[in-house]
Amino acid sequence: MYNLKQTGMKITEKIRKAGLAITTLLVGFAFVSCSGGSQKTADRMMEEAIEKSTGEDVEVNTDGQKTTIETEGYEAEVDAGAKSWPGEIPSDVPEFTFGQINAVSTVLVDGNTTYTIAFREVKEGFIDKYDALLKEKGFTTNVFKTGGLGGSITAESEKYTIALMGNDGDAALSVEIKKQE
Repeated sequence: MYNLKQTGMKITEKIRKAGLAITTLLVGFAFVSCSGGSQKTADRMMEEAIEKSTGEDVEVNTDGQKTTIETEGYEAEVDAGAKSWPGEIPSDVPEFTFGQINAVSTVLVDGNTTYTIAFREVKEGFIDKYDALLKEKGFTTNVFKTGGLGGSITAESEKYTIALMGNDGDAALSVEIKKQE
């Protein structure tokens, strides 16, 4: 029997976790990009901001340009110093080589791991080129182009969900590694 209350609770939980992830990344990138001041003070301020926006107890630790954020069932790491493709992304996900990596974040929620990679100096035609690489690896893709230099791709396989968005020389790529039962 279909239980509307349970379904509503599951959707609310997913929205809460998505909000936590977005808040974490935005606050994380903001604090990692700032310099000066006490790191413990910055960590406390970040914890308070996230806790107020999510209602969750949060642990924040920053070491140089790397910030980790943990709460029950959720772990995130933002590394503004990362300049290379994460080695943890399996080889059956094609590497995006059409720009320079600017930062990498890793989020672990309920057994799913998501890598988000920010790029700069993205080359013209990146949408078509990456779409071709995804299709070679067996992904089903949806492409949306916005002129010669921009657009987005969503790609799906049994193990992964990929989203790429970019315009005006910048792009962000998200690779979700789905929890395997």
